[in-house]
Amino acid sequence: MKKINICIALLLCVSTSTLLAKGFGRSDGDSDIPKSTVKLNLYSLAYKTLSLQYEYILGAKTSVALGLRYSAPRKAPSLFLTDASGTTASAGDFSDIRFGGYALTPEFRYYVSKQAGKGFYFAPFLRYEAQTMKSKFVLQDGSTSTVDLNGKLGGLGLGLQLGAHFSLSEKISLDWWIFGPYYKMHKLNLNASNSAGFNLTATDIEDIKSSVASLDNPIINDFRSTVTNTNIDINAKTKLPGVRTGLCFGFRF
Repeated sequence: MKKINICIALLLCVSTSTLLAKGFGRSDGDSDIPKSTVKLNLYSLAYKTLSLQYEYILGAKTSVALGLRYSAPRKAPSLFLTDASGTTASAGDFSDIRFGGYALTPEFRYYVSKQAGKGFYFAPFLRYEAQTMKSKFVLQDGSTSTVDLNGKLGGLGLGLQLGAHFSLSEKISLDWWIFGPYYKMHKLNLNASNSAGFNLTATDIEDIKSSVASLDNPIINDFRSTVTNTNIDINAKTKLPGVRTGLCFGFRF
């Protein structure tokens, strides 16, 4: 992954230097820029995520765009809801947490250059994220007895993207999402029922409630749980900032 990131960074530096050397403000051919561009975010590939965007030019300085991001289920990072040891799970641990899903990002762009589709731009955007989550709750040491939890994590984000769109040729472009801070609010729900084949003891119920109560962290907080011998329902909220960046290879038509 480090090699991929280095290659992307080199590509960015070389492309930016070349374009600036040719004259960023060049106006010849600007009026012939096609209205539509489809793009692939190269940076997201380093994280095994597919990120696509479609942009349509509205006027001399404005355009609209819609992004789609998809990631297959993968293991959550260590700062998420993972077991403390990271190796052998103990009773009361949440372990093997995986998530994946999609995001939709509509945005409105205003180009500060002479022509939409080329040059620096500002783009307010809205992001809707929906992810599925899976986790195990360990009832006995050594993971000999677990409960499978399934759920969803999703919500909305609002932000402002600063970027630069370069024309590499008549049909090919490079869109650099330089910096896109945003604020997002999500809801998390995890649940399981006895249809999964479990019947919790009083000790199991107390272990789950105690573990949920201790989960509050800067990423996910406001945990609430309802636990019986045949049902587990866990809810939480997130309120945190994010940053949207990328390097997109585009095809104009």
